[in-house]
Amino acid sequence: PRIGSEMLKGGSPPSLLARDSRCRRHLCKSSPALETQYGRCHASWRLTLTYRVLRAILTLWLKLTNWSKGQKVPRAFTEAERETIRERLIAAGRGLFSRYGLKKTTVEEIARRAGVAKGTFYLFFPSKEALYAEVLLREAPQMMRKLIAESFAATDDVREAIVRYLKGLVKLIETNELVKDLVSDPYTQSLLLEALDLPELQSSSPKLFSPLLDVIAKAQKDGKIVEGDPLEIAQMFGVIKVLPLYKDQIPPEQYPRLVDRLAQVIADGLTCPAKINPGLDLAMDFSREKETA
Repeated sequence: PRIGSEMLKGGSPPSLLARDSRCRRHLCKSSPALETQYGRCHASWRLTLTYRVLRAILTLWLKLTNWSKGQKVPRAFTEAERETIRERLIAAGRGLFSRYGLKKTTVEEIARRAGVAKGTFYLFFPSKEALYAEVLLREAPQMMRKLIAESFAATDDVREAIVRYLKGLVKLIETNELVKDLVSDPYTQSLLLEALDLPELQSSSPKLFSPLLDVIAKAQKDGKIVEGDPLEIAQMFGVIKVLPLYKDQIPPEQYPRLVDRLAQVIADGLTCPAKINPGLDLAMDFSREKETA
């Protein structure tokens, strides 16, 4: 009874009573209140022990996975350090994605090339697809400038410039793994859509296409490209991407001719004055034929 009353007052820890099961059973039978109090204390003690064990396991796991080379547990990164590490990860991802594509590149390889632990990677990007999207958004304007330099900047003939641009786009898709995966692999496309913020992407589209939009707007001002939204016209250039997508299903000797023909059709449709308002022209022709009949 003395021990029970002390325990009820908080004077004795339940672990002492747990060492003698016979004493515990006797006390619990003699006092229902003591049994309830003992159950609560014992449950709290077990919860505390479980928490300490889990914390020790987690600490050991972090040391073995991220800091196995004898490094100390990292402190919080400063803003400058975060920016530096982020740029290193983007540079590493750009090199690996351009060479091996998204599927064959792993987070471990990216982290190793960037000189950081794998766990550090996830502090900056939730997945390799998110990093791929960031790299692609950064590389798109540069790729576009290169295509423009080889087309619109190389000739004053706008129609010929469009043909060169479209052929260069096909070549880029076929040779650059960074773009090839995106165009030819539906799985990569679905992963990228999940990683991208679509509203943000739509709002940033004019910025991404700005080099091409400037060229199109200038040609429209000179009367060399049909009127319309420059962004929509730029997106029409993407129609030719369907050919590399089905290249394996097209006879090899026929494929280059299809690329050349489709590029010319798109260029004709965007530069021929008769195509500016084809619906009106067709209606007038039909009216004349009806009157003649």
